[in-house]
Amino acid sequence: MEIENNTQTDCFPMDERLQSLNNADLYELVHTLLDKKPDLNLLVLEWFKEKQKNSHKTRTDQDIIQINDDLLFEYWENARDIISEFNVYGGGGRDDEDEAYKEERMKNLHYGLDYWDLVTFYTDRGDSQKALETAENGIQKGEGRLTELFDFLSDHFTEKQDTSNMERIVRISLSRKTEEKNMLDRLFDYYKSLKDYERAKEALLRSYEFIGWDSSYYTEYKKMKEFFKDSDWKKIENRIFNEIKEKDLYEYLRICLDKNMKKTVLNTILNQKPPRGKLGLDMDDGFDEFADELEIDYPEGIIEYYWQKAYNKIPGGNRKTYMSAVRYLEKVKYIYTEILQEEPVWIKRFSKLKSEFNKRPAFLDEAKQLK
Repeated sequence: MEIENNTQTDCFPMDERLQSLNNADLYELVHTLLDKKPDLNLLVLEWFKEKQKNSHKTRTDQDIIQINDDLLFEYWENARDIISEFNVYGGGGRDDEDEAYKEERMKNLHYGLDYWDLVTFYTDRGDSQKALETAENGIQKGEGRLTELFDFLSDHFTEKQDTSNMERIVRISLSRKTEEKNMLDRLFDYYKSLKDYERAKEALLRSYEFIGWDSSYYTEYKKMKEFFKDSDWKKIENRIFNEIKEKDLYEYLRICLDKNMKKTVLNTILNQKPPRGKLGLDMDDGFDEFADELEIDYPEGIIEYYWQKAYNKIPGGNRKTYMSAVRYLEKVKYIYTEILQEEPVWIKRFSKLKSEFNKRPAFLDEAKQLK
């Protein structure tokens, strides 16, 4: 006996109904779903992020930052919920905890420090293989600071005496134009430890090409001079010396002092204006460090250097510049009285200076200690 099924209904035309909703109804529907199913927040944010990538509309940086921040919060909440559940039951297995962390953290790897955070996570848990894999991905894909990742890998390959991989990661740093000098210095140390003079020399010369604002030509010059064989050093010293003269006058003068070229240093500080510092700022102390080194050998020349430094700070000055002027005058007095033993000359010259600026009582007040 066939029974008629009266409860059968037509299929609910979901797609058609959704397309018929206006903006207000769509908003209400989505809002209701989010209220009842908070887990959908993550899916909605990921939908917005994907839409953002494919949209031709101009998006502000703040739009991008806000979506990324919201996504990061959702990922963290998911991971925290899983870890909290483990803790309620006395903690979960390490593999489960790792998977919960790995899954959420891997979704937010962009900067080098993001990768480094994950490397330290694996290292703390004794998973050296995953730590190495993550560091490898970081030096090739990470943006921004990659120092820790390159250091981690180079330490590992140095310990293993793995020359091919050591050279490989140096090539990566050069191709990505990041950490070039750091990695070439490490390659130099690596070859030096293996007593491979030729390849160590080559790495050191390449490292010299990447000297920046945070490194020193003087230090590099001494490093090469100490390491190179005499025959090799004689071939390149003049070129290196002249290049440094063009690139950094301060470092050049330091080398001149080491080479006992004191007359060259004196002529430079008396006749040339000090260049700006590495950060583009005027150097208030100028060539003072060199003048201090030369006061015994060339007292008369250094007196004029310090006298001019003091004099320039008085006209149109204030208490601060007057105090600086007095410090230079103290140096002049010391050379006259202690080195040259010519105190009367100092007294006469200083008296004339006070007379010239007798209408600047603040200066005279600061200078009264000199007598």
